[in-house]
Amino acid sequence: MEFLRTSPAILGDIEVPLRTHVVSVGTLIASYAPAAGIAWLAESPALLRALPSPPWRLKMLQYGALLAEQDPEAALSYLRRSPELVGLLGEESSAFGRFELWFRTGMEVLSYSPEGARAYFSAESRKALSSVEEALSGVALKQVARRIKLFVQGLCGSEVSITTRTEAIGEPTSRAAVSADGKTIMLPPLLRRYPTAEENERLYLIMAAHEAGHLEFGTYRLRIEKLSDLALTLCHRYRRPKLAPLQTLGDLFRLYPQPRLIQDLWAVLEDARVEYLLQTQYPGLRSDLAQLVAETITARDPAHGLTVRELVIDCLLRLSAGASLPSAVPHALIEEVSILWELCRPVLMADASAEDAVRTADEVYRRLEELVAAAAKAPGEPSMPQTSDVAPGPRASEEGAE
Repeated sequence: MEFLRTSPAILGDIEVPLRTHVVSVGTLIASYAPAAGIAWLAESPALLRALPSPPWRLKMLQYGALLAEQDPEAALSYLRRSPELVGLLGEESSAFGRFELWFRTGMEVLSYSPEGARAYFSAESRKALSSVEEALSGVALKQVARRIKLFVQGLCGSEVSITTRTEAIGEPTSRAAVSADGKTIMLPPLLRRYPTAEENERLYLIMAAHEAGHLEFGTYRLRIEKLSDLALTLCHRYRRPKLAPLQTLGDLFRLYPQPRLIQDLWAVLEDARVEYLLQTQYPGLRSDLAQLVAETITARDPAHGLTVRELVIDCLLRLSAGASLPSAVPHALIEEVSILWELCRPVLMADASAEDAVRTADEVYRRLEELVAAAAKAPGEPSMPQTSDVAPGPRASEEGAE
């Protein structure tokens, strides 16, 4: 009834060629929420007048209809923000292209997350303009997925799928991952870490190469039965009851007093093994792989309550990424970490296997526990800081596996 009462006056204030588009968009929005459709109809004359020319008005309406077909709520946000954004883009010849890029990026977000698209299109326009500038250098996974797939299959010699890490939306620095069955590489939907599209596209390839290395060099082909002797040793060492045959690495790690610690050690060593083999066999990727590893390492702040074991893990991680001993290790821990790092070196060999990484992690775990125990018993001030002296805080490596 409200539409019938007000539409003649409202449509009379809109250019004749645009009226059909306005009504079409309003109908789509009203299918989601009648009140929103009426709101669009009431606001449309002012929103259209705010645009600088008929071509801009037509473009806004055409894109609005496309968006309304998929998400009417996001479309209303888009229609309300577009005039302000167009005003900020100015009269430059690139304005149309930059507006289209902003819209396409929002549609990419919509394909993964309707809530994300609504937030994107409702953003304050200066923030939206910033997203345009970022999008100019950004690369969407959809644009390069086929190339990445061919590249990865060339590296590892097997059929691999490329898909999006949906939980990584909004986290442009998120890492890649591999599915549990080792058949799918998951990458962020959009990368814009670097200032040019070419650099971001290469980053996709390097991220995929890292995960392809795990496929090529056997991380997901580890035969768990080959570790049955280690499982028996652990049962004896830690007085565990005899267990059923191992099914997963998680079963093995749960035999340790601190499953999270051994899991962290194994992850560091297995990544280091794969990185070494990739850089050795594909020297053209060496500098990019080293840069990726260095950039993805986030050292934890000791002031936030790290335990000794967590601090040692961080030190080994940085050493595996190529850092020097003085730069990677606090002075008080250099002697102990040096001992542990020497134990890690066998995984940095051309013939090191995924099984070797697990066994090396066990050796490092055992030696680390010995060093911590020795420091606790030593008279006077110990060379290795005591766990009890660390302020309360995260204790991931001290907890059991979840």
